[in-house]
Amino acid sequence: ALDLALHTSKLTSPDFFAAAVLLPRPPPPPPPPSAAAVQPRVVLLAPPPLLEAMRCGLASGASVVGCLDGGDLSGLGALLAATRPTHIVHALLLGGRGAAAATLCEVARALGAAGACSGVTLLCLRYRSLQTPQQTLAYMSQGAAMASAMCKALAAELPRRIGRSAVLELPHGTTAGQAAAHVCGELRVTSSLDLDVSYDGAGTRLVRRYRAVGAALANLGDHGAALVSAHASLA
Repeated sequence: ALDLALHTSKLTSPDFFAAAVLLPRPPPPPPPPSAAAVQPRVVLLAPPPLLEAMRCGLASGASVVGCLDGGDLSGLGALLAATRPTHIVHALLLGGRGAAAATLCEVARALGAAGACSGVTLLCLRYRSLQTPQQTLAYMSQGAAMASAMCKALAAELPRRIGRSAVLELPHGTTAGQAAAHVCGELRVTSSLDLDVSYDGAGTRLVRRYRAVGAALANLGDHGAALVSAHASLA
């Protein structure tokens, strides 16, 4: 960035620099009751305290064809092959253990073995923060912070198996019913650009996009150089 601002290298380009911004993007509205829409087929992975409540919450917008509590995912590949879901909802991080992010690797292995699955949407839910900064640091350092990168890597490694992979960040204290309602909205989203999605306390859906800042950095460099030059001439 300094090379760009000071024009010290021809190898730097304004196109290299962008800043992340969160933009409000509501999910598509649900189809009218009269529409003969095919319901998404969902396999739900959730910790035991949330599993049944989330399954019931998802029933309003999807057909939940399989559920696992994360204790043993050895049968996930067979479950995916038998049910051929359109969506996998990975909510194991809502149990408050950041190490649960490692189970995304088991999801990848199961998808690789389930030859009948293709174009599946993978939705991974995690908390934005926990009750205290210390708890949040532990949660993220144990693996939750890697969820977004892992989902992107899975989509890149399994392009035929995974059609869309996204992380949904939820405020701490989100109930199982609220989480299920957010997921029901995401089941209607088809844009592969919505990789990082966040829901605030009011339920507003925000998506991460990137705004070019290279030209602004170059302009700041030009302005700074002009100030230095003017100061030198006065001296």
